[in-house]
Amino acid sequence: MSGNTIGAIYYSDGEYYAPMLPEYPDYVKCPACGVLFKIVTAAIVKTMVMGQDSYTESIGENYNYPFVKPLTEDEYIQAINNGLYNTGKKGSKEWKEDLLSLRILLWRAMNHRIQETNTATTIVTGMEAADADTKSTYDKNCRQILLLLKEDSDTNRIMQAEIYRNLGDFDKCKTLLNEIKQPEKYKRYISSISAACEAKNTFTVEVK
Repeated sequence: MSGNTIGAIYYSDGEYYAPMLPEYPDYVKCPACGVLFKIVTAAIVKTMVMGQDSYTESIGENYNYPFVKPLTEDEYIQAINNGLYNTGKKGSKEWKEDLLSLRILLWRAMNHRIQETNTATTIVTGMEAADADTKSTYDKNCRQILLLLKEDSDTNRIMQAEIYRNLGDFDKCKTLLNEIKQPEKYKRYISSISAACEAKNTFTVEVK
């Protein structure tokens, strides 16, 4: 299906919410057995393509197959602890990319904690209400991301700057933002993160 980013909201950690373009998760949970897995590595047991005989049988008449679910904060932690990133040789490029991907997803999940009230569900972009253990998990995960983010690129510098700001190291955040080689290309992110840095704000902010 087609989609677009009209009305999308972007955040300083790279997360975004686009009502017309839902996110397609890489790591998911089976609603039937609870297994966590990387969806692109799953074996295909049956295809359902429009125009084929299986379409009417599998979709048209029996549209009741369960959908996989994106992982929750606790499930990302479980996936990391259980080595869900072990899809390649330890230390290989694929291994590092999968581990980094899971840690970034955990970071964003913890930044955008869902808070339900009697009237609405809101996104809390900060760790102010978290307990000591959760804050410790957040801190350790952020530092692991910094260790894994070795590639010299502007997108990585922005992510590193944002993580240092989340950790309260505002000087390091400013230094990294000043090292971005194409500031005009990322001016919205630089401006939003810089403003939050000047305000000594450690929470995720909306990119304006």
